[in-house]
Amino acid sequence: MENSRRVRRKSGDARRISNARFPQLVPIREAYPDGDVLDRARLEIYAGGIVAYPTETFFGLGVNALDSKAVEKLFALKGRDRKKAMPMLLPSRNSLDQWARKVTPLARRLMEAFWPGPLTLLLAARPGLPAPLIGQDGTLGVRETRLRWVQDWVAACGTLITSTSANRSGRSPATRGAQVAREFGLGVDLVLDAAGCTLRAPSTVVDARQKRPVIVREGAIARKDILEAAQ
Repeated sequence: MENSRRVRRKSGDARRISNARFPQLVPIREAYPDGDVLDRARLEIYAGGIVAYPTETFFGLGVNALDSKAVEKLFALKGRDRKKAMPMLLPSRNSLDQWARKVTPLARRLMEAFWPGPLTLLLAARPGLPAPLIGQDGTLGVRETRLRWVQDWVAACGTLITSTSANRSGRSPATRGAQVAREFGLGVDLVLDAAGCTLRAPSTVVDARQKRPVIVREGAIARKDILEAAQ
């Protein structure tokens, strides 16, 4: 009997040690999660934490884009190239003027055609954003996700949330919460483990600063569709 109790205690200790290596994994099985879950994720962002969440493409890693320390922590975690603008989710489309120097007519046409959805627009950034978020050419990358509850969570945060894919540079992006937990361990503070990564392709990235689109990366939205919508 005593040996049995010892075995159970050891087993429990092993589980605790194993769990200690991983972030808080919050399973979400309903189409729209409970408000308490979104509040928890919002508070984690306010505290400078890194939250992993699904989008229609891949899992993203989110921090408050205006929190320089959180942004630096995210870059270090990913080992991301600092020459590239880091994609971000907007709290609302109407807030874009706060972050971009100019929202061009081309950008507005593309937003109307493809947002919310897997289109990241590059626009000239206003001053004030942490330097690592801005590309070498002075652009910021923004989009709205098609997952309504994620977009509502970003809106509740009231700020830009980073949306870089959940993978270390050079590795494949995660499409499940468990993959994020294994990849980053305690480097990530909270994982919102929900379905939603249905496209399994990156967002298409378009430089929309001029009259004509420059397709930087063709992804879930085809080049021909971008060119057609740009007319």
